[in-house]
Amino acid sequence: MKRIEEWKDIERFEGKYQVSNLGRVKSLARKIGTSYHHDRILKQSKTKDGYLRVRLLDKKSALDMTQRVHRLVAEAFIPNPDNLETVNHKDGDKTNNNVSNLEWMDRHEQLQHAYLHELKKPSKGSSNSQAKLTDDDVRFIRKTYVKQSKQFGTVALGRKFGVTNRVIGLIVNNKSYKNVK
Repeated sequence: MKRIEEWKDIERFEGKYQVSNLGRVKSLARKIGTSYHHDRILKQSKTKDGYLRVRLLDKKSALDMTQRVHRLVAEAFIPNPDNLETVNHKDGDKTNNNVSNLEWMDRHEQLQHAYLHELKKPSKGSSNSQAKLTDDDVRFIRKTYVKQSKQFGTVALGRKFGVTNRVIGLIVNNKSYKNVK
């Protein structure tokens, strides 16, 4: 079923730009100086994190803004009575800015959605910013560990790498740093 495209003015750019429920943005027909400009669909570019954006410019009021399209769609078409701060893409596709694919969420809900749909993966092992050990450290620990050794046991290796003996035990039993082979 094909949806009918609806257009609404963009706040602060009334009479100049509109956004549609399908995720398109247009510059409205108007006279600029001595020339007349027709309605024109704006080209959208991607941000470095994959969202679509457009540049909105109003020289008279000195407004020059780059806005993310999904946010423009949500602000125009989706009520936000709880004043939630983020707009979520239900299907995880950052380029699908159809109003039916968008919803308001708080940051916590959006993170849960991202992990649930595997759009964001938790950092594991040395890729975690809190990790104290490198992949090479973990390989060394697994290779040199000797049970109850004064030199290569959990306590000794823990001291050598500045972690607890429990961390060493988890590493040698493949309970942590599972991604390191």
